[in-house]
Amino acid sequence: MATVEGTARLAGFVKEGEQASNRKVERVSYMMTSMDPDLNAARETVKKFYFFLYQLSDVLPPNTLEKYGVSEERLKPMKEAWKKGNIPEASRLVPEEAVDALAIVGTPDKALQRVSEYVKVGVDLPIIMPIGNTAYAMDSLAPGERLTA
Repeated sequence: MATVEGTARLAGFVKEGEQASNRKVERVSYMMTSMDPDLNAARETVKKFYFFLYQLSDVLPPNTLEKYGVSEERLKPMKEAWKKGNIPEASRLVPEEAVDALAIVGTPDKALQRVSEYVKVGVDLPIIMPIGNTAYAMDSLAPGERLTA
């Protein structure tokens, strides 16, 4: 739904929700989310996700992740592998700290904790984008259907 029509449709849903709840949505955040009872499995899913690698290699400005302990120098080998088209090697070289900084990974409780951190800093509408074990994520976060790890 990355088309102009799709974006307009999503904006319409947000406006409809604003009216129904009598509140204004000012800040929206898409949150790449990989949920799994096994934290390492959740992280590996993100590391292999093509869009994540693209963002990390070509979109994020240099030094963006320094406050999370990931220097531009540390990302350099991963970016070089990406530019050569060696996706498996680029995935292998992604620092865990980069995954933890840019994605929500782990158990349902961890995911909800991270979402609440976003809300505390002003996100009005968190949009969770599950990848990997999507059935687990959807089942875990469904109202009244909380799974525990």
